[in-house]
Amino acid sequence: MIKKIPYQARKFPLTYPVALHGSHRLDVSWVEIVWAAITVGKRDRSVLLAHGWYSVADLFSRALQIYAYLRSSTSRFEPTDLFKELDPSEKGAGSYALGMTMAKLFADKLLDTPWLVHVSVAKKTSQHAIKSTSKSKSLPDLIGLNLSNEWIVVEAKGRSHGFNNEALENAKKQTSKIRTIDGKVPILRVAAQAYLEPSLEVVLEDPDEATRDAVDLDIPNNQMFKAYYKPVENFLRGAVVIQTIAGVQYRLREDPVTGITIGLRTDLDKWLVQSVLGGGLTHQPSGTLISETEGSFRDGVYVDLGPRWGHMHRMPEERPS
Repeated sequence: MIKKIPYQARKFPLTYPVALHGSHRLDVSWVEIVWAAITVGKRDRSVLLAHGWYSVADLFSRALQIYAYLRSSTSRFEPTDLFKELDPSEKGAGSYALGMTMAKLFADKLLDTPWLVHVSVAKKTSQHAIKSTSKSKSLPDLIGLNLSNEWIVVEAKGRSHGFNNEALENAKKQTSKIRTIDGKVPILRVAAQAYLEPSLEVVLEDPDEATRDAVDLDIPNNQMFKAYYKPVENFLRGAVVIQTIAGVQYRLREDPVTGITIGLRTDLDKWLVQSVLGGGLTHQPSGTLISETEGSFRDGVYVDLGPRWGHMHRMPEERPS
Protein backbone atom coordinates (compact mmCIF):
# COMPACT_ATOMS: atom_id res chain seq x y z
CA MET A 1 0.00 0.00 0.00
CA ILE A 2 1.00 3.61 -0.56
CA LYS A 3 1.93 5.31 2.74
CA LYS A 4 2.02 8.96 3.75
CA ILE A 5 4.84 11.19 4.94
CA PRO A 6 3.59 14.24 6.86
CA TYR A 7 5.51 17.41 5.97
CA GLN A 8 5.57 21.16 6.45
CA ALA A 9 6.54 23.59 3.67
CA ARG A 10 7.54 27.08 4.72
CA LYS A 11 8.36 30.41 3.05
CA PHE A 12 8.12 29.27 -0.55
CA PRO A 13 7.06 31.91 -3.11
CA LEU A 14 3.32 32.53 -3.15
CA THR A 15 3.26 31.64 -6.85
CA TYR A 16 4.16 28.04 -6.03
CA PRO A 17 1.46 25.35 -5.69
CA VAL A 18 -0.55 24.90 -2.51
CA ALA A 19 1.46 21.75 -1.73
CA LEU A 20 4.41 24.03 -0.92
CA HIS A 21 2.52 26.07 1.68
CA GLY A 22 1.64 24.72 5.12
CA SER A 23 1.18 21.17 6.42
CA HIS A 24 0.36 18.25 4.12
CA ARG A 25 0.89 14.52 3.62
CA LEU A 26 2.81 13.14 0.67
CA ASP A 27 1.77 9.79 -0.85
CA VAL A 28 4.92 7.66 -1.19
CA SER A 29 5.71 4.07 -2.20
CA TRP A 30 8.68 1.89 -1.26
CA VAL A 31 10.09 1.94 -4.78
CA GLU A 32 10.08 5.75 -4.76
CA ILE A 33 12.06 5.81 -1.52
CA VAL A 34 14.61 3.32 -2.81
CA TRP A 35 14.93 5.15 -6.14
CA ALA A 36 15.64 8.35 -4.21
CA ALA A 37 18.18 6.60 -1.99
CA ILE A 38 20.18 5.05 -4.82
CA THR A 39 20.17 8.10 -7.09
CA VAL A 40 20.73 10.97 -4.65
CA GLY A 41 24.12 12.59 -5.17
CA LYS A 42 26.91 11.43 -2.89
CA ARG A 43 30.17 13.15 -1.98
CA ASP A 44 32.71 12.66 -4.77
CA ARG A 45 35.40 10.06 -4.14
CA SER A 46 37.33 10.38 -7.37
CA VAL A 47 39.85 7.64 -6.69
CA LEU A 48 37.42 4.99 -5.49
CA LEU A 49 34.76 5.87 -8.04
CA ALA A 50 37.26 5.05 -10.78
CA HIS A 51 36.56 1.45 -9.76
CA GLY A 52 33.07 0.54 -10.85
CA TRP A 53 32.64 -1.92 -7.99
CA TYR A 54 32.83 0.83 -5.38
CA SER A 55 30.04 2.98 -6.75
CA VAL A 56 27.90 -0.13 -7.27
CA ALA A 57 28.46 -1.25 -3.67
CA ASP A 58 27.71 2.26 -2.45
CA LEU A 59 24.51 2.36 -4.50
CA PHE A 60 23.12 -0.87 -3.05
CA SER A 61 24.30 -0.12 0.48
CA ARG A 62 21.92 2.85 0.44
CA ALA A 63 19.06 0.58 -0.62
CA LEU A 64 19.91 -1.87 2.16
CA GLN A 65 19.88 0.92 4.73
CA ILE A 66 16.31 1.68 3.77
CA TYR A 67 15.46 -2.02 4.01
CA ALA A 68 17.05 -2.37 7.46
CA TYR A 69 16.05 0.91 9.06
CA LEU A 70 12.45 1.55 7.91
CA ARG A 71 9.18 -0.35 8.06
CA SER A 72 5.61 0.56 7.20
CA SER A 73 2.90 0.90 9.80
CA THR A 74 -0.81 1.25 9.05
CA SER A 75 -0.37 4.52 7.14
CA ARG A 76 3.18 5.77 7.71
CA PHE A 77 6.88 4.89 7.66
CA GLU A 78 8.60 4.34 10.99
CA PRO A 79 12.03 3.16 12.25
CA THR A 80 12.67 -0.52 12.79
CA ASP A 81 13.85 -1.95 16.10
CA LEU A 82 17.24 -2.42 14.44
CA PHE A 83 17.53 1.33 13.86
CA LYS A 84 16.44 2.13 17.41
CA GLU A 85 19.18 -0.15 18.79
CA LEU A 86 22.03 1.44 16.81
CA ASP A 87 24.74 3.28 18.73
CA PRO A 88 24.74 7.09 18.39
CA SER A 89 27.35 7.27 15.61
CA GLU A 90 25.59 4.59 13.55
CA LYS A 91 22.23 6.25 14.14
CA GLY A 92 23.72 9.56 13.02
CA ALA A 93 24.95 8.03 9.77
CA GLY A 94 21.58 6.41 9.18
CA SER A 95 19.75 9.66 9.86
CA TYR A 96 22.03 11.53 7.45
CA ALA A 97 21.32 8.99 4.71
CA LEU A 98 17.59 9.26 5.39
CA GLY A 99 17.79 13.06 5.21
CA MET A 100 19.53 12.89 1.83
CA THR A 101 16.96 10.39 0.55
CA MET A 102 13.99 12.51 1.62
CA ALA A 103 15.56 15.63 0.10
CA LYS A 104 15.83 13.83 -3.23
CA LEU A 105 12.31 12.39 -3.04
CA PHE A 106 10.65 15.70 -2.15
CA ALA A 107 12.70 17.61 -4.74
CA ASP A 108 11.32 15.32 -7.42
CA LYS A 109 7.72 15.07 -6.27
CA LEU A 110 7.18 18.69 -5.18
CA LEU A 111 9.81 20.73 -7.05
CA ASP A 112 9.97 18.90 -10.40
CA THR A 113 13.68 18.29 -9.80
CA PRO A 114 14.57 14.64 -10.45
CA TRP A 115 18.33 15.30 -10.76
CA LEU A 116 20.47 16.08 -7.71
CA VAL A 117 24.26 15.73 -7.35
CA HIS A 118 26.58 16.41 -4.47
CA VAL A 119 28.08 19.89 -4.56
CA SER A 120 31.60 18.39 -4.44
CA VAL A 121 31.13 17.41 -8.08
CA ALA A 122 30.70 21.07 -8.95
CA LYS A 123 33.60 22.11 -6.71
CA LYS A 124 35.87 19.70 -8.57
CA THR A 125 34.87 20.86 -12.05
CA SER A 126 34.73 24.60 -11.39
CA GLN A 127 37.24 26.65 -13.38
CA HIS A 128 38.42 28.28 -10.17
CA ALA A 129 38.66 25.27 -7.87
CA ILE A 130 37.09 25.83 -4.47
CA LYS A 131 39.65 24.67 -1.96
CA SER A 132 38.74 22.83 1.22
CA THR A 133 38.44 25.87 3.49
CA SER A 134 35.97 26.83 6.18
CA LYS A 135 33.99 28.56 3.42
CA SER A 136 33.78 25.45 1.23
CA LYS A 137 32.86 23.28 4.21
CA SER A 138 29.82 25.49 4.81
CA LEU A 139 28.44 24.83 1.33
CA PRO A 140 25.16 22.89 1.05
CA ASP A 141 25.03 19.20 0.19
CA LEU A 142 23.25 19.20 -3.15
CA ILE A 143 22.55 21.08 -6.34
CA GLY A 144 19.83 20.02 -8.74
CA LEU A 145 18.38 20.63 -12.16
CA ASN A 146 14.63 20.76 -12.67
CA LEU A 147 12.53 19.86 -15.69
CA SER A 148 12.77 23.42 -17.00
CA ASN A 149 16.58 23.39 -16.99
CA GLU A 150 16.77 25.59 -13.88
CA TRP A 151 19.07 25.08 -10.89
CA ILE A 152 18.12 24.65 -7.24
CA VAL A 153 20.26 24.35 -4.10
CA VAL A 154 19.42 21.85 -1.34
CA GLU A 155 20.86 21.22 2.10
CA ALA A 156 19.66 17.96 3.69
CA LYS A 157 19.54 17.17 7.39
CA GLY A 158 18.38 14.03 9.19
CA ARG A 159 17.52 13.58 12.86
CA SER A 160 16.52 10.45 14.77
CA HIS A 161 14.88 12.14 17.78
CA GLY A 162 12.37 14.63 16.50
CA PHE A 163 12.60 17.96 14.73
CA ASN A 164 15.70 20.06 15.47
CA ASN A 165 15.29 23.77 14.78
CA GLU A 166 19.01 24.53 15.13
CA ALA A 167 19.81 21.98 12.43
CA LEU A 168 17.27 23.59 10.10
CA GLU A 169 18.70 27.05 10.75
CA ASN A 170 22.17 25.75 9.89
CA ALA A 171 20.79 24.21 6.72
CA LYS A 172 19.28 27.55 5.71
CA LYS A 173 22.62 29.29 6.19
CA GLN A 174 24.39 26.69 4.05
CA THR A 175 21.99 27.11 1.13
CA SER A 176 22.90 30.82 0.98
CA LYS A 177 26.57 30.05 0.32
CA ILE A 178 26.10 29.48 -3.43
CA ARG A 179 25.46 32.56 -5.58
CA THR A 180 25.30 31.07 -9.09
CA ILE A 181 25.57 27.69 -10.83
CA ASP A 182 26.80 27.66 -14.42
CA GLY A 183 26.24 31.42 -14.48
CA LYS A 184 22.61 31.18 -13.36
CA VAL A 185 21.04 32.22 -10.06
CA PRO A 186 19.24 29.22 -8.47
CA ILE A 187 15.48 29.60 -8.52
CA LEU A 188 15.18 27.99 -5.07
CA ARG A 189 17.36 27.35 -2.02
CA VAL A 190 15.77 24.56 0.00
CA ALA A 191 16.61 23.53 3.56
CA ALA A 192 15.21 20.03 4.19
CA GLN A 193 15.08 18.07 7.43
CA ALA A 194 13.81 14.50 7.79
CA TYR A 195 13.14 13.33 11.34
CA LEU A 196 11.52 10.50 13.27
CA GLU A 197 8.89 11.52 15.84
CA PRO A 198 8.24 8.63 16.08
CA SER A 199 7.28 8.12 12.40
CA LEU A 200 9.01 9.75 9.45
CA GLU A 201 8.23 13.44 8.87
CA VAL A 202 9.86 16.21 6.81
CA VAL A 203 10.19 20.01 6.97
CA LEU A 204 11.09 22.07 3.88
CA GLU A 205 11.92 25.77 3.94
CA ASP A 206 12.96 28.23 1.24
CA PRO A 207 15.53 30.48 2.96
CA ASP A 208 16.85 33.94 2.08
CA GLU A 209 19.02 34.84 -0.89
CA ALA A 210 22.78 34.34 -1.24
CA THR A 211 25.15 36.00 1.24
CA ARG A 212 28.06 38.27 0.34
CA ASP A 213 30.61 35.47 0.75
CA ALA A 214 28.69 33.08 -1.53
CA VAL A 215 30.60 31.25 -4.26
CA ASP A 216 29.97 30.68 -7.97
CA LEU A 217 29.97 27.10 -9.28
CA ASP A 218 30.97 26.55 -12.89
CA ILE A 219 29.57 23.07 -13.52
CA PRO A 220 27.64 22.87 -16.84
CA ASN A 221 24.51 20.74 -16.88
CA ASN A 222 26.04 18.08 -19.15
CA GLN A 223 28.74 17.47 -16.53
CA MET A 224 26.07 17.28 -13.85
CA PHE A 225 24.26 14.57 -15.81
CA LYS A 226 27.51 12.64 -16.30
CA ALA A 227 28.12 12.58 -12.56
CA TYR A 228 24.49 11.76 -11.78
CA TYR A 229 24.28 8.66 -13.96
CA LYS A 230 27.79 7.31 -13.27
CA PRO A 231 26.88 4.83 -10.49
CA VAL A 232 23.99 3.33 -12.49
CA GLU A 233 26.13 3.16 -15.63
CA ASN A 234 28.83 1.34 -13.64
CA PHE A 235 26.28 -1.22 -12.49
CA LEU A 236 24.96 -1.74 -16.03
CA ARG A 237 28.42 -2.58 -17.35
CA GLY A 238 27.69 -6.16 -16.39
CA ALA A 239 25.35 -8.56 -18.16
CA VAL A 240 22.14 -6.74 -19.06
CA VAL A 241 18.88 -7.48 -20.82
CA ILE A 242 16.90 -5.14 -23.05
CA GLN A 243 13.22 -4.87 -22.23
CA THR A 244 10.34 -2.52 -23.05
CA ILE A 245 8.39 -1.36 -19.99
CA ALA A 246 5.45 1.05 -20.15
CA GLY A 247 6.37 1.86 -23.73
CA VAL A 248 10.04 2.67 -22.97
CA GLN A 249 13.05 0.49 -23.77
CA TYR A 250 15.52 -0.06 -20.92
CA ARG A 251 18.84 -1.75 -20.27
CA LEU A 252 18.20 -3.85 -17.13
CA ARG A 253 20.30 -5.77 -14.65
CA GLU A 254 19.33 -7.54 -11.41
CA ASP A 255 21.55 -7.46 -8.35
CA PRO A 256 21.65 -11.07 -7.02
CA VAL A 257 22.27 -10.01 -3.41
CA THR A 258 19.44 -7.54 -2.92
CA GLY A 259 17.12 -8.81 -5.66
CA ILE A 260 16.75 -5.26 -6.95
CA THR A 261 16.63 -4.68 -10.71
CA ILE A 262 17.84 -1.33 -12.02
CA GLY A 263 17.44 -0.05 -15.56
CA LEU A 264 18.26 2.96 -17.69
CA ARG A 265 16.61 4.17 -20.88
CA THR A 266 18.45 2.97 -23.98
CA ASP A 267 17.87 6.38 -25.60
CA LEU A 268 19.01 8.35 -22.53
CA ASP A 269 21.35 10.84 -24.24
CA LYS A 270 18.92 11.69 -27.04
CA TRP A 271 16.02 11.86 -24.58
CA LEU A 272 17.85 14.28 -22.28
CA VAL A 273 18.63 16.62 -25.15
CA GLN A 274 15.04 16.56 -26.35
CA SER A 275 13.42 16.86 -22.93
CA VAL A 276 15.70 19.10 -20.88
CA LEU A 277 18.90 20.35 -22.49
CA GLY A 278 17.07 21.63 -25.54
CA GLY A 279 15.17 24.00 -23.29
CA GLY A 280 11.86 23.57 -25.05
CA LEU A 281 10.59 20.53 -23.15
CA THR A 282 9.11 19.14 -26.34
CA HIS A 283 9.29 15.69 -24.75
CA GLN A 284 8.35 16.18 -21.10
CA PRO A 285 9.95 13.48 -18.93
CA SER A 286 7.37 11.31 -17.24
CA GLY A 287 7.39 8.55 -14.66
CA THR A 288 5.14 5.56 -14.12
CA LEU A 289 4.47 3.91 -10.76
CA ILE A 290 3.72 0.36 -11.83
CA SER A 291 3.27 -0.97 -8.29
CA GLU A 292 4.42 -0.20 -4.76
CA THR A 293 7.70 -1.98 -5.58
CA GLU A 294 8.19 -1.20 -9.28
CA GLY A 295 8.39 2.03 -11.21
CA SER A 296 10.01 4.09 -13.95
CA PHE A 297 11.10 7.58 -13.01
CA ARG A 298 11.46 11.01 -14.53
CA ASP A 299 15.24 10.77 -14.69
CA GLY A 300 15.03 7.77 -17.03
CA VAL A 301 15.84 5.22 -14.31
CA TYR A 302 13.74 2.07 -13.74
CA VAL A 303 13.65 0.19 -10.40
CA ASP A 304 12.03 -3.13 -9.47
CA LEU A 305 12.52 -4.11 -5.83
CA GLY A 306 11.45 -7.73 -6.21
CA PRO A 307 9.23 -9.83 -3.91
CA ARG A 308 11.31 -9.36 -0.77
CA TRP A 309 10.11 -5.77 -0.46
CA GLY A 310 6.47 -6.81 -0.30
CA HIS A 311 6.82 -7.51 3.43
CA MET A 312 8.02 -4.14 4.68
CA HIS A 313 5.35 -3.98 7.37
CA ARG A 314 7.38 -6.61 9.25
CA MET A 315 10.63 -6.13 11.13
CA PRO A 316 13.70 -7.05 9.00
CA GLU A 317 14.33 -10.35 10.79
CA GLU A 318 10.74 -11.44 10.11
CA ARG A 319 10.84 -10.82 6.35
CA PRO A 320 11.50 -13.64 3.84
CA SER A 321 15.19 -14.09 3.11
